Amino acid sequence: MNWQRREKMLAALAGGLTLLLATWLLFFSGDPRSYGDLEAARDRLAAEVGAKENRMQAASKASLRLVDWQRRALPSDTSHAGSLYQSWLRQLADRLQFHQLHVDSGRVQSRHNTFTLFTFTLQGHASLAKLVEFLFEFYSAGNLHQIRHIDMKPVENAPELDVNIIIEALSLPGADRKRQLTEQRGKTLRLAKLADYNKVIVERNLLGPYSPVSLPDAAQTTFVTAILEVDGRAEVWLVDRTTGKDWKLHQGEGLPMESFHGSVKSIGTSDVTIDFGGRTHRYRCGDNLRAGSDSLRGGGDDLRAGEEKHEQREPGRLTPPQRGHKRMSP
Repeated sequence: MNWQRREKMLAALAGGLTLLLATWLLFFSGDPRSYGDLEAARDRLAAEVGAKENRMQAASKASLRLVDWQRRALPSDTSHAGSLYQSWLRQLADRLQFHQLHVDSGRVQSRHNTFTLFTFTLQGHASLAKLVEFLFEFYSAGNLHQIRHIDMKPVENAPELDVNIIIEALSLPGADRKRQLTEQRGKTLRLAKLADYNKVIVERNLLGPYSPVSLPDAAQTTFVTAILEVDGRAEVWLVDRTTGKDWKLHQGEGLPMESFHGSVKSIGTSDVTIDFGGRTHRYRCGDNLRAGSDSLRGGGDDLRAGEEKHEQREPGRLTPPQRGHKRMSP
């Protein structure tokens, strides 16, 4: 009886060892590489799969783009494609009243039965408005074409432009038409309406005579920024907001501007009086020197008028007083 129990124990032990050996042979003896090598191989294979998926997506997009090009291309019958497109160009320019119009065909390049490239030159005279409308109609059409070069210059003694445009158009063998231009509309314009382009181009009068931009004078850009008492002496601060220059002046000192001359006549607790060649003006913080009140020689009525004008003055930039400074103006 004891012998049978011992045999059973030995048989169970042998079976367990056999199972362990089979497991090791199944999972570990088949590939001698380390765990790190196996992870690197997995990552490499995942990268290859990702790259192939990206190529497939790119090929799918290219296929969709090719279908779109075939719908927009010139007719696949190249013997008629060039003449059809040339007629379309001429009709468009004629409708927009181009003068002295010439539409000529240039080189025709074929590339291994993949595409045929046509080149055209359009020359003529047109107003800026008509040229803008031509470009709008050109890009609104769905043809597979582009403007390679455009040159324009004013026509002497006429409100027109001498225009020279070089255009390229493609014919594809897989085009869905043989002897007809596409009826699709273009999708490259950023603005939807011709009026939008006229507003930003034509109405700006780009071809008009040059008129220099008038810059504001120094009196208009120089502001009173603070009225202080520094060490017991009244002081007014001025700044030119165009140049960034600033000045700190006392009573009796002249204004250091080159474009106009004046001197500080008096500095009060909340305003300053500046004399310009016998005509005095009163300012508060925030006033520019062009917006001062009427002459103080007019009496109390003028002063009250000046107060009313100051209610509408530009807000000033008050400079906080430094040590030893006593602020006199709010």
